Amino acid sequence: MEITPIVTELLSAFKWALQGHFKEKIDLVIIPVEAELSEELITQVVSDATGISVEQMIDRRRGKIDVSEARMLAMYFCYEFLPNAGYSSIGRHFGGRDHSTVSSNVQAIKDRLLFNDRRTVRLYFLINTKLEAIKEKKPTK
Repeated sequence: MEITPIVTELLSAFKWALQGHFKEKIDLVIIPVEAELSEELITQVVSDATGISVEQMIDRRRGKIDVSEARMLAMYFCYEFLPNAGYSSIGRHFGGRDHSTVSSNVQAIKDRLLFNDRRTVRLYFLINTKLEAIKEKKPTK
């Protein structure tokens, strides 16, 4: 049986994370387990993982490529973890962006994951693990 490339990449990212490569960033902000998932909390978790400030992500300006990538990830996770938040609501949180911008950013992250973009897959793994722990009310350490 052949393991698909995405599974191989996720396993590689998991091994890489276990070796301590993300330790410094994970420890920067400790989010209480009793916190409820919200656009603000998700944006903070993405900020924590990427090193891009929340202010930069919600700024109306386009910003550099790393800021745009962090914003796209935050929009994607808002869409995935907040089922009642529509594209318009998410767009308002990120500097009043249009729903079509949110939709295209969510699709861009899905495409990057599908095509095994190494950086996106690693950030996805890190952020998703933290958000799942918050959602399930489990400590992340």
